[in-house]
Amino acid sequence: MEGDKRPRFKWPESLWWLVPVMLGAVFEVIFFVPFVTPETMNHHKEIFLLLIPFCVVAPVGGWWAIYQCIRREQHPVKYLAIVIFVPLGFIWYYFERYRLRIAQP
Repeated sequence: MEGDKRPRFKWPESLWWLVPVMLGAVFEVIFFVPFVTPETMNHHKEIFLLLIPFCVVAPVGGWWAIYQCIRREQHPVKYLAIVIFVPLGFIWYYFERYRLRIAQP
């Protein structure tokens, strides 16, 4: 299809990168905010076992991804939005950007 003149998907000009940001924000608000209250935490201590990995891994991974975005990306703002606003967004950044960048010679 060398003669195909249809417009191609252009990542920097497109707003499709907002989709994972919005999905992450909605997921966090719907599932975590109503259930994690002080009363729930006092009665169900096992919830801490679910929250501890988020509280330890998420900040470290998030700061790593922010550093990588600022240092390596040509347009870091769109990636920073995903890393900052999507819970555990640094995992997405690792698989979609960082790992592919390392694989290139």
